[in-house]
Amino acid sequence: MKICVRDAFASDCYRKEYSFVLDNTQISDFPHGAVTDSVDVRAEISARDGIVSCALTVSADFSVICSRCAAEFTLPFRSFSVKQIKRRDDGEFEDVIFADGGFCFDIAKEARAQIYFEFPAKPLCREDCKGLCSVCGCDLNAGSCSCDIKTADPRLDVLRKLIDNN
Repeated sequence: MKICVRDAFASDCYRKEYSFVLDNTQISDFPHGAVTDSVDVRAEISARDGIVSCALTVSADFSVICSRCAAEFTLPFRSFSVKQIKRRDDGEFEDVIFADGGFCFDIAKEARAQIYFEFPAKPLCREDCKGLCSVCGCDLNAGSCSCDIKTADPRLDVLRKLIDNN
């Protein structure tokens, strides 16, 4: 979905709001196998004193798998960024959107980039998730197990000897 910003570049005082709902045909391949039916995108294009910018808000409810306990849960995702829009590459790449020759840019591409940039690397069902038992695999959030998890990993014996010697 393209947004044309020609009028913003031609004006010193400009403001226009856009609102889109992107479905899976417009934006896909979410990080960590996350799934959602739709992504809400709000963009505000503004120009002031020759600087054109885009304030972008992206929100969606993702179905993801917890990195610790492997439970499926809904992760509400909300992200906001402001990027300057430029017509040509001037060597600055941080927080910049480049408009094409027709003064347009792809809002779905920008929304997808924002999701990839801000999506948690290891999504957790809750902050204090206890994960799975390393011996029997039971969900420690649901209760404890009788496994002896204090048994030392034999690969760490060399390090344990160093600590004991000090």
